[in-house]
Amino acid sequence: MGDVSMRIKFVVIILLTLYPVAALAGEPPIHIPSEGWSLVFEHEGIVVQERSVPGHPKKAYRAKGILKAPIEQILEVLSDTAAAAEWMPELEQQQVITAVSDVELITLNVYEVPFPFADRELLLHNRLRLDRKGKALVAETVSIDDPEISKAFRRVRARMIYGKTWLYPVAVDRTEIEFIIMVDPGGRIPDFLAAFGLRRMPHNFVRALEARAQSSQYNLRPTYRALLEQLAHNNVTAASSHRDKNRKQTAERAHLVTRKKDRGP
Repeated sequence: MGDVSMRIKFVVIILLTLYPVAALAGEPPIHIPSEGWSLVFEHEGIVVQERSVPGHPKKAYRAKGILKAPIEQILEVLSDTAAAAEWMPELEQQQVITAVSDVELITLNVYEVPFPFADRELLLHNRLRLDRKGKALVAETVSIDDPEISKAFRRVRARMIYGKTWLYPVAVDRTEIEFIIMVDPGGRIPDFLAAFGLRRMPHNFVRALEARAQSSQYNLRPTYRALLEQLAHNNVTAASSHRDKNRKQTAERAHLVTRKKDRGP
């Protein structure tokens, strides 16, 4: 049972990713609070946490850490759908159904699950964007339904209920990553067995991503270069605004001190 448990990992493709979750999935938006997470384990600098989500039977899982790889290569690794099965844990194949643009794809991902359970497939809508404050690149992914894409025989269609990833460049060769997923594997896999695999998956995924990005030498496509330039500009502007605010506060305090001195005791 141990081998089966370890291999039941429904690895999420963080690649590009979605936009409004409700519009794509036909489901109400899911809010996952930033507080209330419980530590699952911490290993090699990656913190894995879990939490229950109000109104949903499945748990959400979060992984956070610093990857020793440049954000440029991480983006390109995640975008190389043809090579995804070479490094992504348990992924048997990744098929591009529709390539809308460099930052929007619809993919069909197939994951190997050991006997006696059936393999899982996920039909995903993926998009990449700047976050609202422009301080990180955000990849969001969600399962969609398409009547023209039927489930393969002897597979189970799993569902990505929620998937969101933040990528922050912190140095030339360092990238901070945080991602949250909530998956319904479907079928008859016992909840405790699916949960065991999902608890391990975030760590295994980000470490495999890191290793691949460290050895890759992709040329950065113009679309990603433009996003990273905008991200850098926004961060510089935010830092300048923060310094200006501090200077203003310092000047105001100095002015108050001067007025008190002028009034005397």
